Amino acid sequence: MTGDVGPVTYLATHDDATAFMSAALALDGVLGVEPYDWPRVSAIAFVDGESRAIDRIRALENVQRLQRKFVPMICH
Repeated sequence: MTGDVGPVTYLATHDDATAFMSAALALDGVLGVEPYDWPRVSAIAFVDGESRAIDRIRALENVQRLQRKFVPMICH
């Protein structure tokens, strides 16, 4: 093992799933976004736990909560 940490997943609670997905997918470091508890919660995968995109997602106006949680996702 190299000690490297791979992708990490979070749950994002937001008020607009379409706007959230568009904003998230435009950021470097985001691997994918999937509905989790439609329409208010999405799962989001980042390249790693140190990705700057995590703070950028947290700062989005329509995001109320961002919680790290293991969520199996299929990212393309």
